Amino acid sequence: MMNALAFLAPVLGPVLKFIYQLVNNYGLAIILFSILMKLLIFPLNIKQQKSMEQMRLIQPELAQLNKKYKNDKEKLQKETMKLYEKYNVNPTAGCLPMLIQFPIIFALYRVINQPMTYIMGLGTETIIKIVEALKLDIDVANKNVLMTKEIEIANQITPEVVNKLGDILPEGIMTIDFNFLGLDLASRPQLAEFSVLWIIPVLAMVTTYLTSKITTWTQPNTGSADDNAASMSKSMMTIMPLMTGYFCFLMPSGVGLYWIINNVLSILQQVWFNKKLIKEKISSKKKDGEVI
Repeated sequence: MMNALAFLAPVLGPVLKFIYQLVNNYGLAIILFSILMKLLIFPLNIKQQKSMEQMRLIQPELAQLNKKYKNDKEKLQKETMKLYEKYNVNPTAGCLPMLIQFPIIFALYRVINQPMTYIMGLGTETIIKIVEALKLDIDVANKNVLMTKEIEIANQITPEVVNKLGDILPEGIMTIDFNFLGLDLASRPQLAEFSVLWIIPVLAMVTTYLTSKITTWTQPNTGSADDNAASMSKSMMTIMPLMTGYFCFLMPSGVGLYWIINNVLSILQQVWFNKKLIKEKISSKKKDGEVI
């Protein structure tokens, strides 16, 4: 499944490479890459927010339908669809940005985990020659192992190593400095061993929680007596940050940095949309002559 979702890796790799060569800072390149991805899906995110707001506005009518046809599920479904058509509401519109994010995050994981392939543009044979020349303890016959070790190998290709392996490496090969503010973004935080890299999964958990929290503030209230949905939403606010933190311990810290920046941008976007929505409501009331 991960392989299928990572189909964007050959596209995102050159983009991250271009940004890195532009700023010559790996962490900053990931931050700018995150902003670029957010800008690309910004129109879809706004559509998602508007869809959620539309759903909130029709909740009273939906509650009436639920009460009126609580014993007739088929009739309830038909009347609900009519209500959606009446107000031009698409209940699934809010899922699209999330569905787009999955291929991006999986592709970025592949790009960050395999920088020699997707950023440095090296083939498997060249990577194997580098491993053998550096006498690294890596099973080059196992392609899966070689893939997972690429970032570790790339982290050892310094300008000094390039001079040493001049006959093996292609001319003009780029090197990557994975250091960012004292953090080695090529390394994975070790759950069993506390280190400064723990700041990545911790911040990822905190920002994921804040993203979920601010989203629930703006989600429509169904007004129904179904406590299961509310309970599930509350559980997800706990489970999602924990899952995010766990995955950040399994992945290179660069992926965690992307996740943090993406969460921060999502929070800022939500705050901006809320302010915009409030201004529109105030403006609408003024036009209608209502007292604010």
